[in-house]
Amino acid sequence: MVDRVDPEELVILGDLKHGVGPPSRSTQLVMEGLLSDLARRGVALTLVKGNHDGGI
Repeated sequence: MVDRVDPEELVILGDLKHGVGPPSRSTQLVMEGLLSDLARRGVALTLVKGNHDGGI
């Protein structure tokens, strides 16, 4: 989607992950990959933490 739209900013309105509590190692790796990819493309990220986003 980022390739098609070429956004300046991505806004996530809560629940970046499914489980409650700290993220698992595999979830951490996926989130790190997402953040790295967005940064490489120059896309700002705004995250409004949801009730499942503890530990982020």
